[in-house]
Amino acid sequence: MLSPVKLFGKFQTLCLPLLCLMLVAGCSTTGVATKTATNTSFSLPSLNPWTRLNPKYSELAKGPLAGEIGTSLSESAMKQAIEAEYRALEGSRSGEITKWETANNENGRITPFPPYQVGSSNCRRYVHSVSVEGKTSQAAGTACRNKDGVWSPLT
Repeated sequence: MLSPVKLFGKFQTLCLPLLCLMLVAGCSTTGVATKTATNTSFSLPSLNPWTRLNPKYSELAKGPLAGEIGTSLSESAMKQAIEAEYRALEGSRSGEITKWETANNENGRITPFPPYQVGSSNCRRYVHSVSVEGKTSQAAGTACRNKDGVWSPLT
């Protein structure tokens, strides 16, 4: 008869790896469409309502604004910031500052760098500074425009 210690050792050797594999398998994607949450307290862009913007803007919600600089922005400010990023990337000269501001004293500045080509895509690096209640944060990003005119951040 096996002692409890030896029995537990055999369990660890045989069952624990199998259990881990089952857990990992449960984490894989299946390609099945799911609904996303609309709670604006999350900072992940896939959970925020502002990702349901005009398609030409929505991809930019996954760029620098998805990080720490966007966490304190209201929904209105986030929309303005994303639209300003698009305008800066699409039509501003290198170094030309594009500004946005809300009535609640949230504001930001986007500074694009010179455009360059990656394959057939136009790309630009840019810096976005955000100020909320006197606290300023900034982050850099790079986005490339696809054939549909959508600027998608590189991650």
